[in-house]
Amino acid sequence: MEQLRILADLAADERQQLFEYIASAGCGEPFHSVDEMIRRYSGPEYDCGRLHFSLWCSASAGGRQEVRGCVAAITREAEPKGLLYLIGLQLAAGDFGMLPKLLDAALSKVEETPWRKVFLGMPGGRSDLGTAVQQAGFTFVWKGLALERPVLSSSPETPRLALKTLRFRPVPESAISTLVDVNNAAFRDVANSATLTIEDGLQWYRGRFGTDLIQLGYEDDEPVSLLCLDVQDGIGEVESVGVVPSRQGRGYGQETLSQAVEIFLARGDVKTVRLTVIDSNERALRLYLKNGFAVVRELSAWYQRER
Repeated sequence: MEQLRILADLAADERQQLFEYIASAGCGEPFHSVDEMIRRYSGPEYDCGRLHFSLWCSASAGGRQEVRGCVAAITREAEPKGLLYLIGLQLAAGDFGMLPKLLDAALSKVEETPWRKVFLGMPGGRSDLGTAVQQAGFTFVWKGLALERPVLSSSPETPRLALKTLRFRPVPESAISTLVDVNNAAFRDVANSATLTIEDGLQWYRGRFGTDLIQLGYEDDEPVSLLCLDVQDGIGEVESVGVVPSRQGRGYGQETLSQAVEIFLARGDVKTVRLTVIDSNERALRLYLKNGFAVVRELSAWYQRER
């Protein structure tokens, strides 16, 4: 008998069992501890653990239940865009047959949300699991790619800006609403983007306000682009580079990306610059490749299904 359960309702020993199942399933990077798993799926985007679903089965009546798969839902884009995201899919090789039951049960838990299309993300390079996902009625749509370049690129194609149009300024916390507005406009039509709220922005950018790691690009006095960066262990992460739709096609994406690289170069402790992009975002991918970035691995594969 199968039972779908939410993370928020699992006892301590059941959370340990779920952690061990995820570690053994081999679908993506495993968590280092139970606490890390709980922190990940107990955040507000997962409704404090109520949107992480695991399927439990027992071999006989009254027998010990065991995990047979799990997945998490993000519903925040259902209202503004009609989109539902299922991520963190974990299935051991022997449990592929449970996929339809897991997905149907998870979707039934979010039936009241006004989604029209569901996107299911899974780790890249898992063609075996991808086949099972397609058999469950999903269609492949895009891949998530990781790209890297040295902070000093030797690529002969790397553009050199003869003239800079934008002026970049660090963003103080008092300007969070402007930053959120530019972000939401810049990524409005990007398939895997999220609509940020003020609260999201305060949490996401905490500790970086007023530094060169978060900047807005201004055309005269109007904010038209943004960049969000991070640095960890000599790696410069480009988390966001975007331009509002009314200013796209003017080279501002190139200016903003160049500003990001210059920031990393000026620090002196960054050797490699890294970013991610989906392969269906062809404009962004072309920009990155032109600037000396190279694809280093496939992070994820995404599938979709209409309601």
